Amino acid sequence: MTLEYKPFSLGELKDLTKGEVLGDSEIKLEKISFDPINAKEKELCFILSNKLLEPISKSEIKAGAFVLETKYKSKLEAYKKTSCQEHNFLFVRNPKLALKLILDQYGPTRQKTKEEIHKTASIEKSAQLGKQLRIGANVYIGENTKIGDQSEICANSYLGHNVQIGKNCLIKANVVIEEHSIIGDNVIIHSGSVIGADGFSFVTEKPAVFERFNLLNAHRAKELPEEEKEELLEQEHLKVKSVGFVIIEDNVEIGANTCIDKGTLGPTKIGKGSKIDNLVQIGHNCILEENCLIAGCVGLSGSVKLKKGVVFAAGAGAKSVEIAPGVVIGAVSNVREDANEAFDFLIGTPARSAKEFIRRERVLERLLRKKQDK
Repeated sequence: MTLEYKPFSLGELKDLTKGEVLGDSEIKLEKISFDPINAKEKELCFILSNKLLEPISKSEIKAGAFVLETKYKSKLEAYKKTSCQEHNFLFVRNPKLALKLILDQYGPTRQKTKEEIHKTASIEKSAQLGKQLRIGANVYIGENTKIGDQSEICANSYLGHNVQIGKNCLIKANVVIEEHSIIGDNVIIHSGSVIGADGFSFVTEKPAVFERFNLLNAHRAKELPEEEKEELLEQEHLKVKSVGFVIIEDNVEIGANTCIDKGTLGPTKIGKGSKIDNLVQIGHNCILEENCLIAGCVGLSGSVKLKKGVVFAAGAGAKSVEIAPGVVIGAVSNVREDANEAFDFLIGTPARSAKEFIRRERVLERLLRKKQDK
Protein backbone atom coordinates (compact mmCIF):
# COMPACT_ATOMS: atom_id res chain seq x y z
CA MET A 1 0.00 0.00 0.00
CA THR A 2 1.37 3.41 -1.00
CA LEU A 3 0.32 6.58 0.81
CA GLU A 4 0.76 9.66 -1.35
CA TYR A 5 2.49 12.66 0.26
CA LYS A 6 3.18 16.01 -1.32
CA PRO A 7 6.97 16.32 -1.80
CA PHE A 8 8.67 18.65 0.68
CA SER A 9 12.11 19.97 1.58
CA LEU A 10 13.69 20.19 5.00
CA GLY A 11 13.75 23.97 4.64
CA GLU A 12 9.98 24.04 4.10
CA LEU A 13 9.52 21.97 7.24
CA LYS A 14 11.74 24.39 9.14
CA ASP A 15 9.47 27.29 8.19
CA LEU A 16 6.35 25.30 8.99
CA THR A 17 7.47 24.07 12.40
CA LYS A 18 9.69 27.05 13.36
CA GLY A 19 12.48 24.57 13.95
CA GLU A 20 16.23 24.59 13.35
CA VAL A 21 17.97 22.75 10.51
CA LEU A 22 21.38 21.15 10.85
CA GLY A 23 22.52 19.92 7.43
CA ASP A 24 21.08 20.36 3.95
CA SER A 25 17.86 22.37 4.06
CA GLU A 26 17.34 21.83 0.32
CA ILE A 27 17.10 18.04 0.49
CA LYS A 28 13.87 16.79 -1.09
CA LEU A 29 11.83 14.23 0.83
CA GLU A 30 8.92 12.10 -0.30
CA LYS A 31 7.22 10.76 2.83
CA ILE A 32 7.45 10.09 6.57
CA SER A 33 8.83 6.69 7.57
CA PHE A 34 6.82 4.64 10.07
CA ASP A 35 9.82 2.36 10.68
CA PRO A 36 12.95 4.32 11.70
CA ILE A 37 15.32 1.33 11.50
CA ASN A 38 14.40 0.62 7.87
CA ALA A 39 13.88 4.22 6.73
CA LYS A 40 15.03 5.07 3.19
CA GLU A 41 17.06 7.97 1.81
CA LYS A 42 14.05 9.97 0.60
CA GLU A 43 12.12 9.54 3.85
CA LEU A 44 11.75 11.72 6.93
CA CYS A 45 12.21 9.95 10.23
CA PHE A 46 10.86 11.05 13.63
CA ILE A 47 13.13 10.11 16.54
CA LEU A 48 11.17 10.12 19.80
CA SER A 49 13.63 8.16 21.95
CA ASN A 50 17.30 8.65 22.79
CA LYS A 51 17.81 4.92 22.19
CA LEU A 52 18.17 5.65 18.47
CA LEU A 53 20.75 8.44 18.80
CA GLU A 54 23.73 6.09 18.73
CA PRO A 55 22.50 4.15 15.65
CA ILE A 56 22.07 7.51 13.90
CA SER A 57 25.61 8.55 14.81
CA LYS A 58 26.93 5.29 13.36
CA SER A 59 24.89 5.76 10.16
CA GLU A 60 22.94 2.58 10.90
CA ILE A 61 19.74 4.44 10.05
CA LYS A 62 19.61 5.63 6.44
CA ALA A 63 16.79 8.17 6.49
CA GLY A 64 17.19 11.33 4.44
CA ALA A 65 16.46 13.54 7.45
CA PHE A 66 15.56 13.24 11.11
CA VAL A 67 13.18 15.21 13.32
CA LEU A 68 14.25 15.38 16.96
CA GLU A 69 13.38 17.35 20.05
CA THR A 70 15.74 20.30 20.60
CA LYS A 71 17.12 18.80 23.83
CA TYR A 72 18.84 16.03 21.82
CA LYS A 73 20.96 18.46 19.82
CA SER A 74 23.79 18.58 22.37
CA LYS A 75 23.79 14.80 22.70
CA LEU A 76 24.25 14.36 18.97
CA GLU A 77 27.04 16.91 18.92
CA ALA A 78 28.78 14.80 21.58
CA TYR A 79 29.29 12.02 19.04
CA LYS A 80 32.52 13.46 17.66
CA LYS A 81 34.51 12.02 14.78
CA THR A 82 31.53 10.06 13.50
CA SER A 83 29.57 10.23 10.31
CA CYS A 84 26.81 12.01 12.21
CA GLN A 85 27.75 15.21 10.40
CA GLU A 86 26.62 13.63 7.13
CA HIS A 87 23.01 13.52 8.29
CA ASN A 88 20.29 16.16 8.11
CA PHE A 89 18.34 17.16 11.18
CA LEU A 90 15.32 19.27 12.06
CA PHE A 91 15.26 20.19 15.74
CA VAL A 92 11.87 21.21 17.15
CA ARG A 93 10.51 21.95 20.59
CA ASN A 94 7.53 19.59 20.25
CA PRO A 95 7.95 16.65 17.82
CA LYS A 96 4.33 15.53 18.13
CA LEU A 97 3.09 19.02 17.22
CA ALA A 98 5.57 19.06 14.33
CA LEU A 99 4.18 15.74 13.11
CA LYS A 100 0.65 17.15 13.20
CA LEU A 101 1.68 20.24 11.21
CA ILE A 102 3.61 18.24 8.61
CA LEU A 103 0.82 15.72 8.10
CA ASP A 104 -1.75 18.48 7.74
CA GLN A 105 0.35 20.26 5.12
CA TYR A 106 1.96 17.42 3.19
CA GLY A 107 0.42 14.14 4.35
CA PRO A 108 -2.06 11.87 2.58
CA THR A 109 -5.62 13.16 2.52
CA ARG A 110 -8.73 11.13 3.16
CA GLN A 111 -10.43 10.10 -0.06
CA LYS A 112 -13.90 11.62 -0.04
CA THR A 113 -16.94 10.29 -1.80
CA LYS A 114 -18.25 12.27 -4.74
CA GLU A 115 -20.29 15.37 -4.03
CA GLU A 116 -23.63 13.61 -4.31
CA ILE A 117 -26.47 11.89 -2.54
CA HIS A 118 -26.40 8.14 -3.08
CA LYS A 119 -29.49 6.74 -4.78
CA THR A 120 -30.15 4.31 -1.89
CA ALA A 121 -30.24 7.04 0.77
CA SER A 122 -33.65 7.59 2.36
CA ILE A 123 -34.29 11.26 3.12
CA GLU A 124 -37.56 12.63 4.48
CA LYS A 125 -39.03 15.49 2.46
CA SER A 126 -38.95 17.90 5.40
CA ALA A 127 -35.18 17.46 5.90
CA GLN A 128 -33.09 20.53 5.12
CA LEU A 129 -29.81 19.77 3.36
CA GLY A 130 -26.92 22.21 2.97
CA LYS A 131 -24.61 22.66 0.01
CA GLN A 132 -21.79 20.38 -1.15
CA LEU A 133 -22.97 17.41 0.92
CA ARG A 134 -21.89 13.80 0.55
CA ILE A 135 -24.46 11.26 1.69
CA GLY A 136 -23.55 7.58 1.38
CA ALA A 137 -25.44 4.40 0.62
CA ASN A 138 -28.37 3.36 2.84
CA VAL A 139 -28.27 6.49 4.98
CA TYR A 140 -31.54 7.51 6.65
CA ILE A 141 -32.27 11.19 7.41
CA GLY A 142 -35.37 11.89 9.48
CA GLU A 143 -38.06 14.53 9.41
CA ASN A 144 -37.04 18.15 10.00
CA THR A 145 -33.38 17.17 10.29
CA LYS A 146 -30.88 19.84 9.21
CA ILE A 147 -27.40 19.19 7.81
CA GLY A 148 -24.91 22.03 7.32
CA ASP A 149 -22.76 22.73 4.26
CA GLN A 150 -19.84 20.48 3.30
CA SER A 151 -20.73 17.71 5.73
CA GLU A 152 -20.42 14.01 4.92
CA ILE A 153 -22.70 11.24 6.18
CA CYS A 154 -21.17 7.85 5.38
CA ALA A 155 -22.91 4.60 4.50
CA ASN A 156 -25.56 2.99 6.71
CA SER A 157 -25.77 5.84 9.22
CA TYR A 158 -29.07 6.84 10.84
CA LEU A 159 -30.07 10.42 11.67
CA GLY A 160 -33.39 10.55 13.51
CA HIS A 161 -36.04 13.25 13.42
CA ASN A 162 -35.21 16.86 14.35
CA VAL A 163 -31.45 16.32 14.40
CA GLN A 164 -29.15 19.25 13.69
CA ILE A 165 -25.74 18.67 12.08
CA GLY A 166 -23.41 21.65 11.63
CA LYS A 167 -21.02 22.56 8.82
CA ASN A 168 -18.03 20.46 7.73
CA CYS A 169 -18.92 17.46 9.90
CA LEU A 170 -17.88 13.88 9.20
CA ILE A 171 -20.28 11.17 10.35
CA LYS A 172 -18.65 7.86 9.52
CA ALA A 173 -20.35 4.58 8.63
CA ASN A 174 -22.92 2.90 10.88
CA VAL A 175 -23.38 5.83 13.26
CA VAL A 176 -26.73 6.36 15.00
CA ILE A 177 -27.78 9.90 15.98
CA GLU A 178 -31.12 9.85 17.75
CA GLU A 179 -33.85 12.48 17.55
CA HIS A 180 -33.33 16.07 18.77
CA SER A 181 -29.53 15.70 18.98
CA ILE A 182 -27.62 18.91 18.21
CA ILE A 183 -24.19 18.59 16.58
CA GLY A 184 -21.97 21.66 16.06
CA ASP A 185 -19.49 22.48 13.29
CA ASN A 186 -16.35 20.48 12.43
CA VAL A 187 -17.43 17.44 14.44
CA ILE A 188 -16.12 13.94 13.66
CA ILE A 189 -18.05 10.88 14.86
CA HIS A 190 -16.41 7.53 14.14
CA SER A 191 -18.10 4.31 13.11
CA GLY A 192 -20.43 2.43 15.41
CA SER A 193 -21.09 5.29 17.83
CA VAL A 194 -24.56 6.00 19.19
CA ILE A 195 -25.55 9.55 20.10
CA GLY A 196 -28.74 10.06 22.08
CA ALA A 197 -29.63 6.57 23.31
CA ASP A 198 -31.93 6.37 26.35
CA GLY A 199 -30.24 6.90 29.70
CA PHE A 200 -29.74 3.91 31.99
CA SER A 201 -32.37 5.04 34.47
CA PHE A 202 -34.65 2.63 36.35
CA VAL A 203 -36.60 2.66 39.59
CA THR A 204 -38.29 0.09 41.86
CA GLU A 205 -41.41 0.60 43.94
CA LYS A 206 -39.45 -0.07 47.14
CA PRO A 207 -35.77 0.87 47.66
CA ALA A 208 -33.46 -1.67 46.03
CA VAL A 209 -30.60 -3.34 47.91
CA PHE A 210 -27.97 -0.93 46.55
CA GLU A 211 -30.14 2.01 47.67
CA ARG A 212 -30.69 0.70 51.20
CA PHE A 213 -27.11 -0.26 51.97
CA ASN A 214 -23.73 1.33 51.30
CA LEU A 215 -20.26 -0.23 51.23
CA LEU A 216 -19.84 0.13 54.98
CA ASN A 217 -22.97 -1.75 55.94
CA ALA A 218 -23.51 -3.93 52.86
CA HIS A 219 -23.13 -7.07 55.02
CA ARG A 220 -26.47 -6.27 56.62
CA ALA A 221 -28.27 -7.21 53.42
CA LYS A 222 -27.45 -10.86 54.20
CA GLU A 223 -29.23 -10.52 57.54
CA LEU A 224 -32.59 -9.55 56.04
CA PRO A 225 -35.47 -12.02 56.58
CA GLU A 226 -35.78 -14.53 53.77
CA GLU A 227 -39.24 -13.27 52.90
CA GLU A 228 -37.94 -9.71 52.49
CA LYS A 229 -35.03 -10.92 50.37
CA GLU A 230 -37.42 -12.73 48.06
CA GLU A 231 -39.58 -9.61 47.78
CA LEU A 232 -36.55 -7.54 46.79
CA LEU A 233 -35.55 -10.05 44.13
CA GLU A 234 -39.05 -10.07 42.65
CA GLN A 235 -39.17 -6.29 42.17
CA GLU A 236 -39.33 -5.15 38.57
CA HIS A 237 -36.97 -2.42 37.36
CA LEU A 238 -39.27 0.26 35.96
CA LYS A 239 -37.86 2.35 33.13
CA VAL A 240 -37.63 6.12 33.67
CA LYS A 241 -38.37 7.66 30.28
CA SER A 242 -35.62 9.76 28.69
CA VAL A 243 -37.07 12.90 27.12
CA GLY A 244 -33.86 14.97 26.97
CA PHE A 245 -31.31 15.27 24.18
CA VAL A 246 -27.57 15.53 23.42
CA ILE A 247 -25.57 18.64 22.56
CA ILE A 248 -22.16 18.20 20.92
CA GLU A 249 -20.39 21.52 20.43
CA ASP A 250 -17.90 22.58 17.71
CA ASN A 251 -14.61 20.76 17.02
CA VAL A 252 -15.44 17.64 19.02
CA GLU A 253 -14.19 14.20 17.94
CA ILE A 254 -15.87 11.01 19.13
CA GLY A 255 -14.18 7.63 18.70
CA ALA A 256 -15.60 4.37 17.40
CA ASN A 257 -18.30 2.48 19.32
CA THR A 258 -18.76 5.23 21.89
CA CYS A 259 -22.19 5.85 23.44
CA ILE A 260 -23.47 9.21 24.67
CA ASP A 261 -26.88 8.91 26.32
CA LYS A 262 -29.44 11.70 26.19
CA GLY A 263 -30.53 13.46 29.37
CA THR A 264 -33.53 12.35 31.35
CA LEU A 265 -35.13 15.80 31.12
CA GLY A 266 -32.47 18.21 29.82
CA PRO A 267 -29.26 17.80 27.82
CA THR A 268 -26.16 15.67 27.98
CA LYS A 269 -23.47 18.05 26.75
CA ILE A 270 -20.01 17.61 25.22
CA GLY A 271 -18.11 20.90 25.29
CA LYS A 272 -16.26 22.61 22.46
CA GLY A 273 -12.94 21.02 21.47
CA SER A 274 -13.35 17.89 23.61
CA LYS A 275 -11.93 14.61 22.30
CA ILE A 276 -13.41 11.22 23.22
CA ASP A 277 -11.72 7.92 22.42
CA ASN A 278 -13.19 4.56 21.39
CA LEU A 279 -15.50 2.47 23.60
CA VAL A 280 -16.44 5.25 26.00
CA GLN A 281 -19.76 5.46 27.87
CA ILE A 282 -21.09 8.92 28.72
CA GLY A 283 -24.22 8.62 30.88
CA HIS A 284 -27.38 10.71 30.91
CA ASN A 285 -27.13 14.36 32.01
CA CYS A 286 -23.32 14.43 32.00
CA ILE A 287 -21.87 17.86 31.28
CA LEU A 288 -18.35 18.10 29.82
CA GLU A 289 -17.00 21.62 29.46
CA GLU A 290 -14.47 22.72 26.82
CA ASN A 291 -11.37 20.74 25.83
CA CYS A 292 -11.89 17.63 27.95
CA LEU A 293 -9.90 14.55 26.93
CA ILE A 294 -11.45 11.11 27.52
CA ALA A 295 -9.39 8.00 26.72
CA GLY A 296 -10.68 4.55 25.74
CA CYS A 297 -12.96 2.45 27.96
CA VAL A 298 -13.79 5.31 30.34
CA GLY A 299 -17.23 5.11 31.93
CA LEU A 300 -19.08 8.14 33.27
CA SER A 301 -22.34 7.41 35.06
CA GLY A 302 -25.23 9.84 34.97
CA SER A 303 -24.83 13.48 36.00
CA VAL A 304 -21.02 13.67 36.05
CA LYS A 305 -19.79 17.24 35.54
CA LEU A 306 -16.32 17.88 34.14
CA LYS A 307 -14.94 21.41 34.12
CA LYS A 308 -12.61 22.70 31.39
CA GLY A 309 -9.62 20.60 30.38
CA VAL A 310 -10.31 17.55 32.55
CA VAL A 311 -8.45 14.41 31.42
CA PHE A 312 -9.58 10.81 32.03
CA ALA A 313 -6.95 8.15 31.26
CA ALA A 314 -7.96 4.74 29.91
CA GLY A 315 -10.38 2.61 31.89
CA ALA A 316 -11.15 5.22 34.55
CA GLY A 317 -14.66 5.91 35.81
CA ALA A 318 -16.73 8.35 37.81
CA LYS A 319 -20.18 8.39 39.38
CA SER A 320 -22.29 11.53 39.83
CA VAL A 321 -19.37 13.80 40.77
CA GLU A 322 -18.05 17.21 39.79
CA ILE A 323 -14.39 17.57 38.80
CA ALA A 324 -12.50 20.85 38.85
CA PRO A 325 -10.68 22.36 35.82
CA GLY A 326 -7.48 20.71 34.61
CA VAL A 327 -7.73 17.64 36.84
CA VAL A 328 -6.14 14.44 35.49
CA ILE A 329 -7.67 11.08 36.43
CA GLY A 330 -5.15 8.22 36.19
CA ALA A 331 -5.84 4.99 34.31
CA VAL A 332 -8.36 2.57 35.86
CA SER A 333 -9.09 4.99 38.71
CA ASN A 334 -12.57 5.36 40.17
CA VAL A 335 -13.75 8.81 41.25
CA ARG A 336 -16.40 8.61 43.97
CA GLU A 337 -16.23 12.11 45.45
CA ASP A 338 -16.07 15.61 44.02
CA ALA A 339 -12.56 16.73 43.03
CA ASN A 340 -12.49 20.40 44.00
CA GLU A 341 -8.79 21.25 43.54
CA ALA A 342 -7.95 22.43 40.01
CA PHE A 343 -5.03 20.75 38.20
CA ASP A 344 -4.84 17.90 40.71
CA PHE A 345 -3.76 14.41 39.65
CA LEU A 346 -5.93 11.61 41.04
CA ILE A 347 -5.18 7.89 40.98
CA GLY A 348 -6.50 4.70 42.55
CA THR A 349 -9.82 3.28 43.72
CA PRO A 350 -11.25 5.28 45.31
CA ALA A 351 -9.31 8.00 43.50
CA ARG A 352 -7.08 10.17 45.67
CA SER A 353 -4.51 12.86 45.04
CA ALA A 354 -1.39 11.14 43.68
CA LYS A 355 0.71 12.47 46.57
CA GLU A 356 -1.72 11.03 49.14
CA PHE A 357 -2.02 7.75 47.22
CA ILE A 358 1.75 7.25 47.10
CA ARG A 359 2.09 8.12 50.79
CA ARG A 360 -0.51 5.47 51.70
CA GLU A 361 1.18 2.88 49.49
CA ARG A 362 4.51 3.47 51.21
CA VAL A 363 2.94 3.14 54.65
CA LEU A 364 1.30 -0.14 53.62
CA GLU A 365 4.58 -1.40 52.18
CA ARG A 366 6.41 -0.66 55.45
CA LEU A 367 3.71 -2.44 57.48
CA LEU A 368 3.90 -5.50 55.24
CA ARG A 369 7.69 -5.63 55.58
CA LYS A 370 7.45 -5.44 59.36
CA LYS A 371 4.92 -8.26 59.34
CA GLN A 372 7.15 -10.41 57.09
CA ASP A 373 10.18 -9.76 59.31
CA LYS A 374 8.43 -11.11 62.41
